[in-house]
Amino acid sequence: MQKILLALLLLLVTWPGHAQTDFCRQAKQSVLIDVRTPEEYATGHIAGALNLPLERLAAGIGTIGGLNSDSLILVYCRTGNRSAQTRALLSRRGYANVTDGGGISTLASRLQACSESR
Repeated sequence: MQKILLALLLLLVTWPGHAQTDFCRQAKQSVLIDVRTPEEYATGHIAGALNLPLERLAAGIGTIGGLNSDSLILVYCRTGNRSAQTRALLSRRGYANVTDGGGISTLASRLQACSESR
């Protein structure tokens, strides 16, 4: 009986919808940062995203009001390369809760799924 309950618990924890629900909850509370260039940002971005290009990240991260090392931060770029670099850089600087959202189209789809599941 214990093995069955454990298996059911593991199934619930690893169920794909569970991961999406956790992502949606975290994304809603996160500071959203677009690390593309200002030109890329101007062509379209996710609503509410701050533009802080990767090359200006080190100097600019401290200018975001209310942001501290425990803040939830969600970063994205065009394809996921710069967002991965950003996550690593911020982690090295002591930001503990940085999520790499990947490329803009992937993240936009995931955020759309969050709004549709309400």
